[in-house]
Amino acid sequence: MDIKQLMMQKEYQSWDSDLQMWSRDLRLWEEEIEVLDNILGFINEALTYHEALLMNHLRTLIEHRNRLNQHELALKDKNERNSLGQDIIDDHRSEADNHLVYQHNHEKYKEYHHKVMALTKGLEKAIERFYHVQ
Repeated sequence: MDIKQLMMQKEYQSWDSDLQMWSRDLRLWEEEIEVLDNILGFINEALTYHEALLMNHLRTLIEHRNRLNQHELALKDKNERNSLGQDIIDDHRSEADNHLVYQHNHEKYKEYHHKVMALTKGLEKAIERFYHVQ
């Protein structure tokens, strides 16, 4: 074998080595993309759960509004008849307590929602920066 053949053979071996390395890289990257896909699936599930929490919160607020409207009508009726009884006072206290609970829950949902949005927006900006660099 002459020198040129030997050099070409070594070059082919080097190329083969590169191709094997690149194939390993691609397999690893495919596995990493699968992991990312699972993470994005988890994020999507978390957002679906968050949306369900918000819809449930909305339903409870509507129910609370309806009870307050009924309580207000009963209070007006009793006031017109000058018969403000202990039952109305007790109902009022109960609704005041309920309102405080709803207020507290709403603040918790608001804080949670702002955290979710900040994380999501942060991820979006990081991805945008990454792709603009490419």
